[in-house]
Amino acid sequence: MCFQKGEAAIIALIQNEPGIENEWIEDEENKEINPNGYTYFKGVTIRRLSEIAYTSKTKYDLKNFTPKFSCSCTS
Repeated sequence: MCFQKGEAAIIALIQNEPGIENEWIEDEENKEINPNGYTYFKGVTIRRLSEIAYTSKTKYDLKNFTPKFSCSCTS
């Protein structure tokens, strides 16, 4: 769920592993740890990406995505 994967890859990840986004949504919406309402992606929340993932008629294969940014994370 790393933000460096990009929005499309996160949508695909949620489609392939439903529920994986719940902790990230909680982090964004928790006023104690995030009083300013920051999001992991500029202009879109994880909740919105989750809604897109669950309502999209297109199902994405994670093998077709490369990270938006180069990083060393593997999850």
